[in-house]
Amino acid sequence: GGKTYSDFASVKSAFLSGEMTEQNLKKGLTDGLNELLEPVRQHFTNDENARTLLAQVRQFKKEDLKAASSDEKEERRLNLVATGKISSAGGHVVFAPLPTASPTLQMATDILARLALGGDKKKILFLSDWSAHVCSSCDADKKAIAAYHTVLLSGLRSLDPALMDDVTV
Repeated sequence: GGKTYSDFASVKSAFLSGEMTEQNLKKGLTDGLNELLEPVRQHFTNDENARTLLAQVRQFKKEDLKAASSDEKEERRLNLVATGKISSAGGHVVFAPLPTASPTLQMATDILARLALGGDKKKILFLSDWSAHVCSSCDADKKAIAAYHTVLLSGLRSLDPALMDDVTV
């Protein structure tokens, strides 16, 4: 209460030392955020064009919510049975790490160890091109991502050919 901080380091230090309570930290953050947001609130309250746009956005959101609740819910997970990757539920899926410019032998041995945990179940190694691209792995270069997967699979097949014969990629 009553003290003003001008940088994060001093706030952190005061909180960690016990000089500032959790309640005071929360109140200060709330007050600071409200102070930053007040001009935006005023803009959408006082400016006719902004007020109209905000009303339209709220209406669009309501329409989307109504449509989503009335339609059948879309399944938002990977369904390997529906995509034909496995014939029935109960497979063992291992997600490969995102591509990197410097893959390691440890990465390959970790994948093989995880695949081996599947026992007699159908084993699937999932290589996510899309996630790699979105997360900017290998600078989101599709050729580099494909090359990483090629090198990874070649390494896995070289290290444990018998196990990899039973793996669907």
